[in-house]
Amino acid sequence: MVLRYFIEEEILEFGKITYKATCRVRNEINSKRKKSQVVKTYPKGDERLPYMPRRFPTGVWEVFKPIWTNDIEFWPVKIPTNAVRRVLAWYTEKGEYSESSEIIQDDAYYHLHFSRDSISTLGCIRLNSANDAEQIARRIEGLQAAGHQVLLEVVENRRY
Repeated sequence: MVLRYFIEEEILEFGKITYKATCRVRNEINSKRKKSQVVKTYPKGDERLPYMPRRFPTGVWEVFKPIWTNDIEFWPVKIPTNAVRRVLAWYTEKGEYSESSEIIQDDAYYHLHFSRDSISTLGCIRLNSANDAEQIARRIEGLQAAGHQVLLEVVENRRY
């Protein structure tokens, strides 16, 4: 089973059901991240470095078992993927971004999730409601329990 997410249209298709979902980041491109709001990469095994968030990477990614949580950042469930993207690390000075470096690092741990407190993410796909997150997670769990692989295809926009 393949879920399809269209970044520009902010639509997630799961079979015949369409969900509203966003991938809004605050960074230097849209001037929505303050210099003091430094975040660090989530590499697999390397040192975490400051970076400016980017949207969920395009491509086809494996979807893993949903993780039920009370963490307000992901409540009620986060749906992990194996998505990874290369990002530029940033230099910081006195706890604030100063300039981009030439250091490139992998950033991983991109999820599908809902968030009560923010409409932006660090690149994850934010589902429109807790209800949608629960429904999608339960459908994924059912497919995986039946032995099906679940994939997520992320593209910039629909090709009509």
